[in-house]
Amino acid sequence: MNLEERFVKKTKKPIGMGALSAMDIIVDNETGVNYMFYVYGNTSGLTVIVDKNGKPYISE
Repeated sequence: MNLEERFVKKTKKPIGMGALSAMDIIVDNETGVNYMFYVYGNTSGLTVIVDKNGKPYISE
C-alpha cells in the first residue's frame, strides 16, 4: 500500500486567513487513526485526534 492509498484527506477547510490557513483531517486507512493537519502561513502542525478518554480516535 503506497502513501496515497494509506493516508486520505477526509476534509479540507480553509480557516482564518483564507488561502494562507487550512485544517485537514487525515485518516490512516491501515489503522483508522485520525490526525489533524493545520497550516497557518508558513507554519504547520500535525497531531493525533483523541477521544474523551485520551485514546486515538479511530474511524470505522
